[in-house]
Amino acid sequence: EEKIRDNAGQESKNVKFADGNDAWTLAQKYSNRKNPSPLKPMIWVGTKGFNYEYNLKFMKYLDKLGIPHEKLVVPDAPHSAKIIYEKKGLELMQFHDRNFGR
Repeated sequence: EEKIRDNAGQESKNVKFADGNDAWTLAQKYSNRKNPSPLKPMIWVGTKGFNYEYNLKFMKYLDKLGIPHEKLVVPDAPHSAKIIYEKKGLELMQFHDRNFGR
């Protein structure tokens, strides 16, 4: 996401997103809104994931912007939703229930 922001949407040679359609830019825009809708995302990442450090950096960015968020760091998990759900699925489902079950 940071790379996408810094490269006008270009993630790689073959992957391009609309400029400004990345988590960093969207978080900045959200933080500038006068009366934003309530938002408290969960950032979840495994410590063995290729983007682990970038996720930690993004969480600090959210703190700086004053955007509340939950975090779930899964020890020894790679960048794999399957493995993270296997290890921490209950916590993830409880997050979904709190936020989408209302």
